[in-house]
Amino acid sequence: MSIRLVIADDHPMVVKGLMDIIRPYAHMEVLATYGTGRELLLGLPEHTPDILLLDLQLPDITGYEVARSVMAQHPEVRILIVSSIDTLFQVKEMMQIGCRGYLLKSTTPETLIKAIETVYGGEEFIEAGMKEQLLASVLHTKKKSSNAIRLTKREQEILNLVCEGLNNYDIGDKLFLSHRTVENHRMSLLQKFDVKNSTALVRAALRQGYIQ
Repeated sequence: MSIRLVIADDHPMVVKGLMDIIRPYAHMEVLATYGTGRELLLGLPEHTPDILLLDLQLPDITGYEVARSVMAQHPEVRILIVSSIDTLFQVKEMMQIGCRGYLLKSTTPETLIKAIETVYGGEEFIEAGMKEQLLASVLHTKKKSSNAIRLTKREQEILNLVCEGLNNYDIGDKLFLSHRTVENHRMSLLQKFDVKNSTALVRAALRQGYIQ
């Protein structure tokens, strides 16, 4: 029996690369490819795969939201993330919500095939380098010191969404706040962590244990 696959990625060269890797394997079949989250969700009822190869950075819907929707509407589909995002926060978050595997787009063809077969077999698969980092983060988690930065509940919510890559308008829509209110909270976070931009904010939050 073939392992039925669907690919969701908005970069044609990435899609072609994945298909070229999979094509020689007779026990695998790509049912369809989609370039946006909406196209994927509309197409899944007709082309329901065993495994969805999902990019986190689709142009219309965040990978987090796509994954949650797929799991709610098609719980039988196993999701294998194939992304260029290598932050531990993203890996942990996607695995915690129910994705079955996480690969980087720089992975080897052999690792991709092994991941597909492992996930199809009912197990989880995380690329070796990231798995080691996850283990290290668990074993060496730093406890917050007595002079830890104090965040309000709202600041923590916004910090989590900033780490997901959402902009002020997206965060405002999700939390029912104006983008100006979100901007004020974001500026407060930058000041508390003593950083100048969102990239540095994410790094500082991860390093200090405010994001797991």
